[in-house]
Amino acid sequence: MLRHVTSYISSEELTLRFHRTSQAGILWTYFKRLEAFLSVIDPEILLVHSGGPRTVERNKVVGGHPHSRHLWKHGDADDFVIAPGSPTGDYDTLVSQALRCGLYAIAHDVGSGMHLHVQIPKRDRQRLLEELR
Repeated sequence: MLRHVTSYISSEELTLRFHRTSQAGILWTYFKRLEAFLSVIDPEILLVHSGGPRTVERNKVVGGHPHSRHLWKHGDADDFVIAPGSPTGDYDTLVSQALRCGLYAIAHDVGSGMHLHVQIPKRDRQRLLEELR
């Protein structure tokens, strides 16, 4: 079911993310939306998974927000870069496609190079948490 996701993120990492979070329902929703996004991008775009979950220490080293969704306790954020030499692709198009698939997305350079950051939108996390109670 996560054919596109697993071409970027190993099944071992996916399993570890589910074991480390207390919000598996949110994580599952995130992965379904990530799958939808990865399935609609132009196959000519050479996209590379450049970041996923981080420890608190690693998050500090890379200048991440203290409440980053990249932290292992959440695990519902990923970064992607368009590989050098990719014959096509631009970050604005990727952001638009991710938004249409229900993800929060931003293309930015926070000192680590230009990349696409995706995560589940905050409003959806809050709604899902309420539904899961």
